[in-house]
Amino acid sequence: IVMVDEDRARACSALAGRVDVVVSDDGLQHHAMARSIEIVLVDAERRLGNGHCLPVGPLRQPVARLKSVDYEVLRASQASSECAYLRPIGFTRLGDQQQRSIAEMQVTSPTIHVVTAIAAPERLRSDLEDLGFKVKLRSFADHHQFSLTDFEGLADNAIVVTGKDSVKLPAELSNCWVYQVEMQIPEPVLQSLWTQLKELL
Repeated sequence: IVMVDEDRARACSALAGRVDVVVSDDGLQHHAMARSIEIVLVDAERRLGNGHCLPVGPLRQPVARLKSVDYEVLRASQASSECAYLRPIGFTRLGDQQQRSIAEMQVTSPTIHVVTAIAAPERLRSDLEDLGFKVKLRSFADHHQFSLTDFEGLADNAIVVTGKDSVKLPAELSNCWVYQVEMQIPEPVLQSLWTQLKELL
């Protein structure tokens, strides 16, 4: 079940009795939302930036807040047994859900137009270039609401977006491809997390 609500506590109340576990993205600063486990992902390259909160720095909570979370997990750009990382899976076309492997996409679209509104677009470019693609990047501010004009001049069969961006695209862009990744989490963290969840359930 996917629940969208600007009030996280209200969303959790609506899910009560319907699910066993609620996972909330970017939930650390939502103090009214009760929680049993807190996990913070920290970029292994950028770390905590200058250590300051918005608007002076990149943080939404003070550094001291990390002392009270259950897990602080580093996220790396490459495969690692010590850090979490995003494993490339392939591509899915929005309109008909056609799947393409990375190898297939390299043959049909060796040059791709990446259109994105995420916090670290250059990392996405680097990841896709490491897979062998020639990347033409068109990036917008984080959380940008897309319109058709954002895609002017691009051949839609070679447009690639992230899963996060795909839900904000105009319906006319059904030929865009979504870059599919899967989060890999260090085994010790997974084992500890499962143990905690079993105790809670």
